[in-house]
Formats: sequence, structure tokens, C-alpha cells
Amino acid sequence: MEKMAKIAVRGEFSFRQCLLSLPGPSKEALYTVEEDKVLRAVRTSTGPVLIEIKDGGENKPVVTVTGKGNYEEALDFAKQWFDLDYDPNSFYRMAAGDDILAGLQNDYRGLRLIGIPDLFEALCWSIIGQQINMSFAYKLKRNFVERFGEKHIYNGREFNIFPLPEIIAASSPAEIAEGGISRQKSRYIFGAAEEIASGRLNRKMLDDLRDFDEAKKRLIALKGVGDWTADYVLMKNSRYPEALPAGDAGLQNALKKRLGAEKKPSPAEIREMGKRWGSHKAYAVFYLWRSLSDG
Repeated sequence: MEKMAKIAVRGEFSFRQCLLSLPGPSKEALYTVEEDKVLRAVRTSTGPVLIEIKDGGENKPVVTVTGKGNYEEALDFAKQWFDLDYDPNSFYRMAAGDDILAGLQNDYRGLRLIGIPDLFEALCWSIIGQQINMSFAYKLKRNFVERFGEKHIYNGREFNIFPLPEIIAASSPAEIAEGGISRQKSRYIFGAAEEIASGRLNRKMLDDLRDFDEAKKRLIALKGVGDWTADYVLMKNSRYPEALPAGDAGLQNALKKRLGAEKKPSPAEIREMGKRWGSHKAYAVFYLWRSLSDG
């Protein structure tokens, strides 16, 4: 079964800019980026589906859902992934008047903050990526996904779906570590899996708090989750606009370049800069990350 929908988005949207911000297929284990589209298998309550997202003209993405799973859930996943319900125009107005961000709103106009709709995936990815280079992090993620995740075939092509927390909670830290993840991080991932599989933590709980500090406190209660990890998860999964992963190396490098500074700003200095960005901190971070790919 195949169904297609053209999504009416809020504010300016550039599918090209979104594609340029996604890593290539040699890195990412969960989706395939092609010249004019991205394909990804996703889990729904009634079974897996393949979603294809491409530009439908007039800056409106077209989402095609293939499979017997829940069409509405798949469509909602696509909207969350590409942040299609967000209107970036207020961010653009703020950025235009900011001496650090000015120009980014034009360079990457229409770019949305590409998220991670699944809380467990967001936690695992942020834990895996702690204090290692991104190439190695992507390799570890691929090993983890291929060992514990689901595989589905669509039109003769294989697609992975991120492991369920229940699967990881039924394994052990030692088994997780066999894929190359450090023993300490494996314990953290196992603990996060237990927390989510038991129902003690889910995205709705974080969303319902409606308070960034409380949501961050809840995540930091997990072993292995500190300031950076909590901010990253709240930025990419729960979409808290106040999230500012001030200790992020990429963010520090982007700001060093923008400021023409001799050294990278400290987390404390970045938090001070972030005060002027108000409720646009997360988008400021994402646009600064995007600027790194331009050399």
C-alpha cells in the first residue's frame, strides 16, 4: 500500500538545505539520502513503513508512505523529523539583528532543525557520541543498529530501524560492548533502555513538564547523562527551544570561526552569548553547526 501527501509547512522551508544538513549514506545507518529525496523505514503501532520525503515544489515537501503500518503515525514522524510545524521567521528576525548570527538566516534560509523523534535513539546517539569524533561515533551507531535493530526490505533494498529499548533491556551491558561501544557507555545505554522499557521515562513525560529546567533535571537523573547530553536530547527530541549544548565541540568551533577568535569560547561564555537568543537557542545552535560544513 502506498499513500502520498504534500505537507503545507509554516514559514519558509528549503528541502535542499535540509538534505545538505544530513550525513551521507556512508555514515548514517537509519536513512538513505539521494539526490532529491531521503528514504527511511520507521516503526508504527501497526507495523513498519517506508517513508520517502522529497521536494514537492513551492517549498512544500511530499511524503510518500509505503507499507501496511499506520499512515498518520508515519506522517507525524516525518513532520517531527523535519520540524515542519515550526515557523522559523521569528528566529530569522532575531538572527538578523544579532552580531554573531547575522547572515546565517540568509545563507541557510529554509533549513529546519532536523530532529530525532525517538527518545531512546536520541539518548543512545548522544551517549555514543560523548567525547569521540563523529566518524567513529557513526561507525559505533551502525554496529549497534545492525546488531540489535530491525531490518526491512522495500523494493529490494534493506532499511534499518533503531532498536527497541525492550530489546536492549533484555540484553546486557557486556553484550552491548561487543559492538565496540565502551563498557561505561554500554552501561549507560542499558540503563536508559531499562528506564524507557519500564515506562518510568518517555517523551510525553518530558513534553508534559512544559519546563526546560525540570525536563533537563529528569534526564540528568539518568546515569551517563550530563549537561551536554541532556541539552542535546531536549533540542533534538523534545524540541525545547531553550536547549543550548554549550559544551559541544562543534558549537565551540563554529563560534570561534564566527567571532574570528584565537581560541574556542568556554561553555560559560557560550551560555552568556545564548542569553541574547532567548527562545531561539536551539535553532541558533543548529544553524551554527550547519555553518561548519562550509569550511
